[in-house]
Amino acid sequence: MASKKIFILTNMAPSPEKPSSGIFVTNQYEYLKEHDKDNSYELMGMYRQFTDMWGSVKKYLVYFRKVIKHLKENRYDIIHVHYYFPLLPLTYFYARKKGTKTIVTIHGSDFYEKMENKIFRSMFRFFLKKSDYIISVGEEMKTDFEKVMKVPVNEVLSAGVDDSVFFPMNEEKLYDFLFVGSLIERKGFDIVLKLMEDTAKFGCRWCVVGLGLKKYESELKRIKQENPNLITYIPALKQTELNVINNRSKWFFFPSRNEPFGLVASEALFSGTPVISTPSGGLKEQVFENVNGFLINDLDDYVGMVQLIKKAFYMSNDDYNNLKKNCNSSSSIFSLRYVCNRTVEIYNSL
Repeated sequence: MASKKIFILTNMAPSPEKPSSGIFVTNQYEYLKEHDKDNSYELMGMYRQFTDMWGSVKKYLVYFRKVIKHLKENRYDIIHVHYYFPLLPLTYFYARKKGTKTIVTIHGSDFYEKMENKIFRSMFRFFLKKSDYIISVGEEMKTDFEKVMKVPVNEVLSAGVDDSVFFPMNEEKLYDFLFVGSLIERKGFDIVLKLMEDTAKFGCRWCVVGLGLKKYESELKRIKQENPNLITYIPALKQTELNVINNRSKWFFFPSRNEPFGLVASEALFSGTPVISTPSGGLKEQVFENVNGFLINDLDDYVGMVQLIKKAFYMSNDDYNNLKKNCNSSSSIFSLRYVCNRTVEIYNSL
C-alpha cells in the first residue's frame, strides 16, 4: 500500500495558559507518528489562549493565514480536521483543487455551541457533505448531529485515553471527590461549588482541577479559604500529574449538563477511580450504575445529589473496592491504541 501524507488540523491545541486543551488531538498525532511508519504525519494546531473577542479574531486570522500558506507549499493525500468549525472551509478549496481526501472529527463544541446559528448551520452543512469521512466522538452526539445537520456520520470513535499515562497506582487517598474540567455551567461546576460548601459540614475533602469563569474561580477560592483543610484547587496539571491526582481521589465527580464524550471521566476510570456523573452523551457509554460508579439522573434534585454524595462518602471498603475493580473492565475501545489503530484503517481505506 502506497504511503500517504496526512495533515492534521485543530483549533484546540495545548498552551501554557490551557495545557489540557485539545491534548487528545496531540496525543493521537504523537501516537500515529510513532506507531504508523507506513504513512507520514504533520500537525498544525492553534494554541488556546485567554483573549477578548478581538483577540480571538486576530488569533484566528493569523492561524488561517499560516494554514493557507502551508497548504500552498505542500501536497497532502488526507487532511484530518478536528473541530470542523471554523476550519472546514479552508480545507474544502484545497481538497477540491488537489484531489485530497478530507476527514472530519466532531468533538462537540463545534456542533452544539456553533450550529445554533442558522447561517453557520447552512454553510457548514455544505462543507460537511463534501467531506469523505465523518467521525463523532459519542453515540448521542452522532444522533443529534445527523438530526440537525442532515449529514450522515460514518463512525463513532472516542478521543482515546493513553493507558501508558492513565493507570492505577498505589497512592494514599487524599481526596474524597475530584472534579476536573472547565469551571463553567455546562460542566455543572455551579453544582460542584454548592456541594463543596454543603458537604464540608460532614468532612468531605474535595479537589478541583481546571480553569474557567472568573466568578466561579472567585467563589471556589472563597470556599477554599473558609475550609482550608478540605478544599484543594489546582488550576492546571500535566497528564502524568493528573493521573496521580486521579489515584489520590476516591471518587471522580462530574455533573456535566452536556458532554459529547467525557474524556476526563475515561481518564479517571483508566486510573481506577469510580465515577459519579450524569448520563449525558458519551458518559452513559462509560459509567454504569453500581458497576464502576453512579449516575445522577436528575440535576434538579439537589437533595438527591447530597444523598448520593453521602452514600459514596460512607460506603464500606468492600463495596467501594468492587466498584474500583470494575473501572477498567470495559474501557478497551476507549484506549488511545484502539482509536489510533482504527484511524489508520480509515486513512488506508481512503
